[in-house]
Amino acid sequence: MRTSGSLPFHFFLVLSYTQLFLGVVTADPISYNCSGYSYSPNSEFATNLDQLLLNLTSKSKDQNFYNHTVGDEPSRVYGLFQCRGDSDRHQCETCIKISRSDIIQACPNSTQAIAWYDYCLLRYSGQFFFGHVDGPDFHSIVVKLGELPYDEEGIVVMGFVSDMVKQVPRRRPIMFATCSSLSPLMFSLAQCTSDLSYEGCEMCLKHVMVSIESCCARYKGWQYHTPSCSVRYETYPFFKGSAPHDELQGILCPDDGTPSNPLFKTNLFELLLLLTDKAATHGFSKSLLGDDPNRLYGLAQCRGDLAPKNCRGCLVNALYDLQQA
Repeated sequence: MRTSGSLPFHFFLVLSYTQLFLGVVTADPISYNCSGYSYSPNSEFATNLDQLLLNLTSKSKDQNFYNHTVGDEPSRVYGLFQCRGDSDRHQCETCIKISRSDIIQACPNSTQAIAWYDYCLLRYSGQFFFGHVDGPDFHSIVVKLGELPYDEEGIVVMGFVSDMVKQVPRRRPIMFATCSSLSPLMFSLAQCTSDLSYEGCEMCLKHVMVSIESCCARYKGWQYHTPSCSVRYETYPFFKGSAPHDELQGILCPDDGTPSNPLFKTNLFELLLLLTDKAATHGFSKSLLGDDPNRLYGLAQCRGDLAPKNCRGCLVNALYDLQQA
């Protein structure tokens, strides 16, 4: 446990039977796309693909992006991986190892495939695609259940995300940007694959933002992924550095066999958001959510002399620290 006796203690939050997982690479993919023709398991293409995936995996130990080609026509294979710009070496390598195993099972004998994960993207094809912009017609969308109560909120969100997206093409070679706001709570991230030019990245993100406005802007959170770029918006901190911090006074995370099924994770996020909203207004909240075996109990409390705005900021910081621990 980390402690510091000389700094003020503003907040505590207790969660029973929980496990937070920001910063932990899980085996759950966001989506797959298996749109290629079939190849024979004993063909030269299959041999080249195995070699390509091994090469990409080995490079993930020390790089966030890498593209490579194996073989000669007509059995040549092109591939790349891209890790999220805020991922560390361990997260990147682990994500690519997981996706390498999964993509073969999810897309058996397909000459073209993409696997999207929270921390990485893995792609291969029998056709040359490096530097090409794949638009929103070839995409994966995830939206968070629940719509915004007012159209004006959607306009605020789109303005917030659009300002951040404009920075991405300028940030070569990673072409990655994030932004956050504590009042209201808004967190967003965007990235282009590093094989794109400035113009290609800009074009990809413009196409995605147009699509987001029609499909997703009314929802409380969303992710929009194409093979060339992605944009994500949430009302909770999901990337490194998404909230400024008071010094953490202490943290306890007992290993009690917490389940990790999707319903439990959904209940967990809903409970955290509920506790944050209530405690930010009243200074204290307690709640339970779900049914056994996925029931969660929690409480949150801010120090009595904190203003609501400062309480909310401290709660967001605490959630971020718990998710990192």
